[in-house]
Amino acid sequence: DPDGDWSSDVCSSDLFRTAITSYTATASPRPKLLGLLANASAPSRSYAEWTAKACKAVGIDYELREIGGRAEGEEGTADQGEIEEAILEANLDDSVHGIMVYVRAAWLGERRRGKN
Repeated sequence: DPDGDWSSDVCSSDLFRTAITSYTATASPRPKLLGLLANASAPSRSYAEWTAKACKAVGIDYELREIGGRAEGEEGTADQGEIEEAILEANLDDSVHGIMVYVRAAWLGERRRGKN
């Protein structure tokens, strides 16, 4: 709303939820979001679990894949090559319509500074 009325239906999250739920109820195939968990941090896992619940609530299929050492239950963060490989593999999967990568925010800063 140009007058700043954020309570209008135009800006309502309920409006978006309703539209998404209506679409997914008849979509074939149903939209699928893939989560790639690249580290062992509790916040990343919590966010991935929250994403799964949010997707389920609107009818979007959600799959979480643990990548790098995470897939074997190891601590730490997948390296850049493992993350890239998982993204490339997901891009080849026709059943995947979107991808989210969960990494520690500090890891991204370390990558920029050349520490990893």
